[in-house]
Amino acid sequence: MGRNSDPAERDEPRGISETTRISALADGVFAIVMTLLVLGVEVPEVPDEMIADQLFREVLFLWPLIASYVVSFLVLGIYWMGHHTQFHFLRGVNHTALWINIVFFMFVSLVPFTTRMVGTYSGQSVALLLYGSNLLAISFVLLAHWKYASHAGLVDPSMGSAAKKKVAHKILIGAAVFAAGIGIAFVQPTLSLFVFLLVPVLHILPGPVHLHWTR
Repeated sequence: MGRNSDPAERDEPRGISETTRISALADGVFAIVMTLLVLGVEVPEVPDEMIADQLFREVLFLWPLIASYVVSFLVLGIYWMGHHTQFHFLRGVNHTALWINIVFFMFVSLVPFTTRMVGTYSGQSVALLLYGSNLLAISFVLLAHWKYASHAGLVDPSMGSAAKKKVAHKILIGAAVFAAGIGIAFVQPTLSLFVFLLVPVLHILPGPVHLHWTR
C-alpha cells in the first residue's frame, strides 16, 4: 500500500514552511476578494446634460452598495488578521488542517457575491440571510481550524490554554453578532447590515491575543 494511502501518515504535522505557504495563499486570496468587492459598486450612468442635477442624487442611491462594501471590507480585514494570528502560533499543519483552510478560503471567496446581493436587495431579508450566513460560515470554519489545531498538537506549546480560549472566544463573539444580524434581518433588513458592522468595531481595540503576538 502506498505511503499516501495511510491516513495517519497524511496527518503527520508538516513544518513551518507549509504554514508560510498557507499564509502567502491567504494574503493572495484576501487581496483578490477585497479588491473584487469594489467592482460591485458601479459608477452611475447619467446623461451629460443632466449631470449637474442628477449625479449627486444617483450617488446617494448607491448607499446600500457602498455600505455593504464598507462592512464587507472591514469584516474581511478582521478575518485576515484572525487567520494570520492563528498561523503565528502554529508550529506546523497536516492534511486535515490544509483542507479546513481550503474550505475557509472557499467561503471567503463567496463574500463579493453575497455583498453584491445585499447592496442590490438591501431591503430583502433573504439577501441579508445569505450574507450573514456567509460570514457565519467563515467564523465557524475559522473556529473549527483553531479547535482542531489545538487538539492535534499543531499549536506552539508555549501558548497556554487560557490564551487558546481567548482566540476561540473572540471568534465566537463575532459569530454571535452575525447570528443576531441574521435574526434582525427578518424584522428590519436595513438595520441588520449595521449590526454586522459591530464586528469590526469590537475588534478596533487590540485584545490579549494581538498584544501577545506583537510584543
